Amino acid sequence: MEQLKYVAFHLTYVCENRCPYCYIRDEEREKHPPLEKVKGVIEKLAKSKIKEILRVGGNPCTYPYLKEVAKLIKKLNLKLFILSNTLEFGQNLVFFLDNIDDFQATVLGSTEEEHDNEAGRRGAYDVLIKNIKFLNENGKKVTIAISLHKQNYNKIFEIIKNLIENEKIKIRELVVQRVIPCGRAANTLKFSVAKEQIPIIFEQLHKIKEKYDLKIDFEDIFPLCIIPEKYRYLQTKACEWGFIKGSINFNGYMARCGADRRFLLGNIFKIKNLQEFWKKNPTLVDFRNRRWLPKECQECEFLEKCGGGCSLSRITDKDHECDILCPFC
Repeated sequence: MEQLKYVAFHLTYVCENRCPYCYIRDEEREKHPPLEKVKGVIEKLAKSKIKEILRVGGNPCTYPYLKEVAKLIKKLNLKLFILSNTLEFGQNLVFFLDNIDDFQATVLGSTEEEHDNEAGRRGAYDVLIKNIKFLNENGKKVTIAISLHKQNYNKIFEIIKNLIENEKIKIRELVVQRVIPCGRAANTLKFSVAKEQIPIIFEQLHKIKEKYDLKIDFEDIFPLCIIPEKYRYLQTKACEWGFIKGSINFNGYMARCGADRRFLLGNIFKIKNLQEFWKKNPTLVDFRNRRWLPKECQECEFLEKCGGGCSLSRITDKDHECDILCPFC
């Protein structure tokens, strides 16, 4: 069992956008956490031999002490990534150019109108594109994240085409995410992609790979058996959340997955040895053994590349359960 290497750190829940499927609930967005609390979490992670930190939110760029946080992370010799829907660094942009290892941006549509409508505010697209172009002009390619749901599953290629051909954006990688039923989308599957949409999704990803030679990664895995065979080469590994990747919020509470905050494992300030806890926590041990999957999945030759798909994709009161798209559940 490998150690915990990568942590998605929920720096703040404040965000300008109002995406209807966000994994954060509305009542948690009022204010930023104090800097000292954030520093305490980072220092604990560094002592626990965490190698990489992805700052997420909300929108981490809204955090008023972002520069101080970045300085501390780099001082502790950790790799630093940031996922933002604005990449708005203001007067400190030059500093962040030198102190962030990867800039990641969530793009919500193939046009300004689509993006702004999904974000719930006018001007969201213009701000993001302006900042991505500034990063490009200063030698930084940007990772683009797309959150797949029932309304945009057939627009993936158009989103990337618009960024590359119309906006002239230099993209380092495309990250595909699945909307799960939590936060604003709690207890509903109205945003969750359906089985009949999977071939259309992967046909577009294949087209993107062929036309733009773009690296594609999946934060939320699909069951490999529902992907058309000719496109299965695109999904090369099982989900890493719960294995070498975990998440933590500014209060120090840990979770297995970066996209879900319902099922908390414990608080790092009450854990003496974080790596030992990560290795032996009963919830994580049960998740990793995959005995909770259907028999057909456990005996499948592709299990190590699939892992059963996304274990948080259905409405559940458990930390992990069979993928909503799995044909054997």
